[in-house]
Amino acid sequence: MKLVVGLGNPGFEYEHTRHNIGFKIVDKLLDVLNLELDKSQFNGIYVKHQDFIIAKPLTYMNLSGNFVRELVNFYKIKLDDILVIHDELAFNLGVVRLKQNGSANGQKGVANIIDQLGTQNFKRLRVGIKNEYLKNISSFVLSKFSPNEAILLESAVASASVIAYDFLKSNKSFSQLMNEYNQ
Repeated sequence: MKLVVGLGNPGFEYEHTRHNIGFKIVDKLLDVLNLELDKSQFNGIYVKHQDFIIAKPLTYMNLSGNFVRELVNFYKIKLDDILVIHDELAFNLGVVRLKQNGSANGQKGVANIIDQLGTQNFKRLRVGIKNEYLKNISSFVLSKFSPNEAILLESAVASASVIAYDFLKSNKSFSQLMNEYNQ
C-alpha cells in the first residue's frame, strides 16, 4: 500500500498560499485519477484505492505528523511507500525535485512528520516556492502567488502530479524516478 500525502493548511484563507502547494498537487492528482477524498479520519481526509491512499491532513502544517503516523499505523504502510508532497523554500518557484530521506530542511510540516514517525526515512516531492522578494519567511509561505507566478505554479503542479502518479502507478524504483525527473 502506497501513501501520497500533500501538505498544506486547512481553511479558505490559506487556499491559494505558497504553503498549500502540496494540497494543490493532490487535487490535481485526484482529478487525473478521477477520485475524491471520501474518508475523514485521524484529523485528515483521504481516499483509499486498491493499492494506494492519497491524503491531506486537516491540521495546520506544523502538526501534519500525527495524521501521517495514524494512517501509516492503521493501514500498516511501509516507510518506503510514503511520498510527502510539500513546498520547498530552498528552490525557486517552479522547481520540482524528488528526495529520498534526509532532514526537513526547515519545513515544519516535514519536521513534524519526522518527529511523529521517529525517522527521516520517507520520500518527498519538493516544489519550489521561492522568489526574489523573500523577506519574512512566516509571512512569505502564507502569501499568495502573484499573477505572474501563476504560470510557473501551474506548470509545477502539473509536473508534480505526473511524478506522484508515476510513484503510485509505475513499477519504477524511486531511484529510477529520481533519475528521470530530477533533471
